[in-house]
Amino acid sequence: MKILRWAAVTLLLLSTLGAPPTAAHSAEAYTDQTNVSFTSSSTGLTSKYHIYAAGLKAPAGLLLQFHGDGAYEFKNPNSSYALGGNNGIIAQARARNLITVPVLAPDTSGSITWWEAGANNAKYVRDLVAELQSKYDVRSDRIWLVGYSGGAQFITQYFLPAHSSIVAGGGGAVIFGGGGKPRSSASFSASVKANFSMHWYTGANDTKDSSGWDALADAKAGEAWYASSGFTVSHEWPAGVSHDLSGKFGAVVAQQLDAKPGSSLPSPTPTPSATPKPTATPTPSATPKPTATPTPSATPKPTATPTPSATPKPTATPTPTPSATPSPTPTSTWVTAVKPSQTGVTVSVAIPSSASGRTTLTVYSSGGSYWYTYTTSKGRSVDLSINNSLKRGQKYTFTVTNGDATVGTGSFTTSS
Repeated sequence: MKILRWAAVTLLLLSTLGAPPTAAHSAEAYTDQTNVSFTSSSTGLTSKYHIYAAGLKAPAGLLLQFHGDGAYEFKNPNSSYALGGNNGIIAQARARNLITVPVLAPDTSGSITWWEAGANNAKYVRDLVAELQSKYDVRSDRIWLVGYSGGAQFITQYFLPAHSSIVAGGGGAVIFGGGGKPRSSASFSASVKANFSMHWYTGANDTKDSSGWDALADAKAGEAWYASSGFTVSHEWPAGVSHDLSGKFGAVVAQQLDAKPGSSLPSPTPTPSATPKPTATPTPSATPKPTATPTPSATPKPTATPTPSATPKPTATPTPTPSATPSPTPTSTWVTAVKPSQTGVTVSVAIPSSASGRTTLTVYSSGGSYWYTYTTSKGRSVDLSINNSLKRGQKYTFTVTNGDATVGTGSFTTSS
């Protein structure tokens, strides 16, 4: 598990070189919609996606976004953290005539992650891409995958190794906060290796956390593996940057898109002053929680390690910060005590024997960062601790969840 600070991200874009190849079909109109349901015919998995296509020219590129653990990006698409705002991914893609499709992982147990059941989730995405290509007039010769933390792990460890034919026409990947080598054997066609480039962006301080996951080491291992497999790779390891990449996603993605534009792509238009709000009404559904897990070598720092390999970082939806309260204020029959220190906190939780799965503590800062830890114990009292990660004299909120149920909330201020 990686004590996460921010939500995670992954994106797929489609565009073109030369005459834009498109599938022959009756295309639907380009519109903005949210929480569109999709069920994979091959896996039976069901989840949702948003689509941002209003105002684009046909045929347009297609960009799918894969969140980090907890699905913060998907649940908050208007936030300037990653997707929203003038400099967010949606605006940058829209300015370049690319449809943006953030996808919610079809994970129904505990924290919403891409890396748990990664192989089946990869099939779900494969089927979703086919569905989108059949419904919309999209360019099929340039696909970009953009992911953060657990989403980054998903791209490099599961999706590309199994379904690289989807990107055989060209494109690239922008991989944030992780992105390790494949979990199983993988082979790629000459066209995939020749046409699909990969760029890693992980902070120089995004190193081993209390869970043992080291996003930087995992990213470097992933880049080295893909380079040795014949891909064109590049990276940025910005100094002084940790797993918190708030506000950085859009600019990095735009830079990579502009570095490898399709020969017949329309010239980038000025970035819209604001990301238009979707027209569709979101369907009630939200499973809060942290972000993701990679290989036993590293992970974008989530709560659990799927396969002995790594763990990506959680990206849970920050809970609203309650009005300032200097002393700890737990609200729950499960939470029995809250003990903040200068740089951490210990929350005592009485877990009943009827509990199921993981009981997770997630701590949120007012800026949207978060950290989490969990236990599978039940029928006893457990101390859940976040250590050496918080700032002195700062106000934080927290939630305690068991499975999908919130069993405790509260706030505290670290000592100065």
